[in-house]
Amino acid sequence: MRNWFKPDQDPKQVLRLRRFLMGVSYYGIWLAIIGLMTLQGSMHLPTPFLTVALTGAIISNLVFFALLRSGMNLQLRDPSMTFSQLVVGLSWAMVLLVMTYEVRDLLLLAYISPVFFGMFKLDQKGFIRLGVFAWVGYLAVTGLDYWMQPGQVDTAYQLLRLFVVAAMLFWTGYFSLHVARLKGRLRKQTRELEVMVAEATELSERDDLTKAYNRRFIMDSLEVEKTRANRSGIPFSICILDLDNFKLINDRFGHLAGDRVLTAFAERARSELRGLDVMGRSENGAWFGRYGGEEFIILFPNTSLLGARNCVERIRHVTANTAFEEVLRVTVSGGVTEYRIGEDVEDTLRRADQAMYDAKNGGRNQIECAGELGSTHVPSDFGSQVVVGLFGKGKAIPAK
Repeated sequence: MRNWFKPDQDPKQVLRLRRFLMGVSYYGIWLAIIGLMTLQGSMHLPTPFLTVALTGAIISNLVFFALLRSGMNLQLRDPSMTFSQLVVGLSWAMVLLVMTYEVRDLLLLAYISPVFFGMFKLDQKGFIRLGVFAWVGYLAVTGLDYWMQPGQVDTAYQLLRLFVVAAMLFWTGYFSLHVARLKGRLRKQTRELEVMVAEATELSERDDLTKAYNRRFIMDSLEVEKTRANRSGIPFSICILDLDNFKLINDRFGHLAGDRVLTAFAERARSELRGLDVMGRSENGAWFGRYGGEEFIILFPNTSLLGARNCVERIRHVTANTAFEEVLRVTVSGGVTEYRIGEDVEDTLRRADQAMYDAKNGGRNQIECAGELGSTHVPSDFGSQVVVGLFGKGKAIPAK
């Protein structure tokens, strides 16, 4: 039976096929009842009639299976075809009820049971339509009794049967609808829980101010990358960035202005990383986080020192040549290093941190590489000025 399902098929289609096979079991129940009663001699069905009924039921189910297996059901308003399958099943059951007047009481439960399948998909309107169809259908079967069994029909007993069928259909439909509603509420609660878990996970991984990944997440990611690199032999690179003379911004313009600069820098850095190809890894190819204070860290999976340096240099260039708050300019210094297979993460971080301090001691606004590439420094357009005004004209503050 597993071969009936495509390995790469839509999970919803697989679920519909499984429900279809559950529905096929309904026909199996009827076959078992007919076979048992035939062996006991309590039922005698004409062979031509039985052949037509069985052939028709098989063909109708093959049609449903073909629609599901081919995916043509996806073009329908209800891809699961729940209502259609139930109507067809009840119709064939009605045909058998017509021919089993003597033992019909034993078959009524089997006639009503398909309504339970409606809980998979039907709404209240669907249940009402199905219940009306089943009851009207049984009413038609009762009418045929008077034509096929003249003078043998007990009207009072037939009315009792109609009442019982109506009551059972109502109860079955009500119970199934109740279960369907409970399932709907459960699905809704599950979706809400998933959203809450995702939000909680996001909050636990992100820095409150800049929305960059927090230090804990980056450190955990570094351990994961270390394990991967040791296993594959493909190193990763990291960079520690520090905004130059950030204390001057806080002292002159206040911590709120400094917070806005940190937030704007984080957004700009993430935007540059998304727009770059990191050694074959495009969007989401690098993890950007806040390391602490005005320091940030970037993790470049599967990326060499050269690839990481080029990406960070782009961030440095954009930061230095694009004003914050339209009039405020800052620069950034950074240290880049490549993980050495087998070493501790702390050693990798120590090299990147030392390279960052070397960049600051070397004049700021540059990227220093702890490796064979050396440092790269591109003078900014405003020389030694770090801040030129905020929210209007302001006095230049020389770099210190």
